[in-house]
Amino acid sequence: MEGKDNKELKMNRILVCSLIIVLFHLVGLYGFLSPALEDLFIKLVPFHLLLMLLLMVLTVNDRSADLIKFVIGIYLAGFFIELIGVNTGLIFGNYTYGTALGIKLWATPLLIGVNWLILVYCTGVFLHQFNLKSRLLFSALGAGILLGIDFLIEPVA
Repeated sequence: MEGKDNKELKMNRILVCSLIIVLFHLVGLYGFLSPALEDLFIKLVPFHLLLMLLLMVLTVNDRSADLIKFVIGIYLAGFFIELIGVNTGLIFGNYTYGTALGIKLWATPLLIGVNWLILVYCTGVFLHQFNLKSRLLFSALGAGILLGIDFLIEPVA
C-alpha cells in the first residue's frame, strides 16, 4: 500500500509542477506580447528560469551520483560551448547575449547552462517514453529536437 501512496504523491507532485509551468508560461507569453509589460518580463527571465529548474528538481526522485554528474556535466558543457561561441564566433557564428539572462562571465550568461540543462533533460525524458533501443537513434533524435527548438526560439530570443 505504501508504494501506491508514494506513486500517487509523485504523480500529484508532477501534476502540480506541470500546472505551475503552464501557468507561468502563459503569463510570460502575455507579458512578452504586451508592450507595457515587456521590459518587466525581460527582467523576470532569470527568476523564471530558476523556478523552472526548481520545478524540474522537485519532479525528479533520482538523487544518484550519476544524475548529479549528468547535471553538472550538461550545465558546464552548455555554458562553455556558449562561452566559446560568444567569444570566438566558432560553433554557432557571431552572436551576443543581451541582459535578459542576468549575470555574465566573459560575456556569457551564467544561466545559459541552466537553460541547456533543462532543455537536454526534458528532451531526454520525452524520448525515454518511446523505449528506443538504439543509443545512436536516441542521441540523433535528441540532437534534432534540440536543434529544432533552437531554430524556433532563436529569432525571438
